[in-house]
Amino acid sequence: MSPLTAVLAMLAGFAAGVMNAVVGAGTLITFPTLLAAGVPPVTANASNCIGLIAGSASGAIGFRRWLPRHRRLLVTLSVAVAIGAVLGGALLVLAPSDVFATVAPYLIAIGCILMYVPSRSLTRDDDGQPSNRSLWRLHIPLGATGIYGGYFGAAQGVIMLGVLKFAYSDDPREANAIKNLLGMVANTTAGVFYALLAPVDWVVVLLITAGSVLGGVVGAKVGRRLSARALRLVVLVVAVSAIVTLV
Repeated sequence: MSPLTAVLAMLAGFAAGVMNAVVGAGTLITFPTLLAAGVPPVTANASNCIGLIAGSASGAIGFRRWLPRHRRLLVTLSVAVAIGAVLGGALLVLAPSDVFATVAPYLIAIGCILMYVPSRSLTRDDDGQPSNRSLWRLHIPLGATGIYGGYFGAAQGVIMLGVLKFAYSDDPREANAIKNLLGMVANTTAGVFYALLAPVDWVVVLLITAGSVLGGVVGAKVGRRLSARALRLVVLVVAVSAIVTLV
């Protein structure tokens, strides 16, 4: 890999880290960049997924202030997303590689639409946590999102935000904090799967990691300042761009 290509990979990782922390869809920057650099598609997909794990972690750390109050929910949601990511990774191995290209634009569109659908928060217990009865409203769709994340994951954050809006419509920072953490879980689970079963270019992984970590820090700072209205607008722009790219 030439020095110029290495710099471009790091810059793509930085941009992806920013986007993933704010809303998602960072893969739509890094994946085409790697393909243009001559990295084979399967290797690019696997290396990109592993490289973005650290960026997802830095974005989650940037929103850590809104996480402790949701510990019980985060544990069970993380398990659901991890199981989904394993299934998605298996699907990638077993299913034709063009399946995601057919399904992804519709999933992204649904996630975007959900951001604009009027909603109310989940029923909560006395301690402020969503009630056990209400939790299933999050576990099933987010587990399904984990499947998509394990399979490819382009604009996975858009879909997650659309689902989480129904629980945390009053404060977009809560939804973004949980989205970043769950995105890290999905990427980490799929990354382990890819590392074991797919070809990985570890130089690419290191370059994407270096850029995405810094990008996640910057993106978290930007995301913390976004109002609910501004976040919906960003989601709309990213979703439309993602759909145009994938169609």
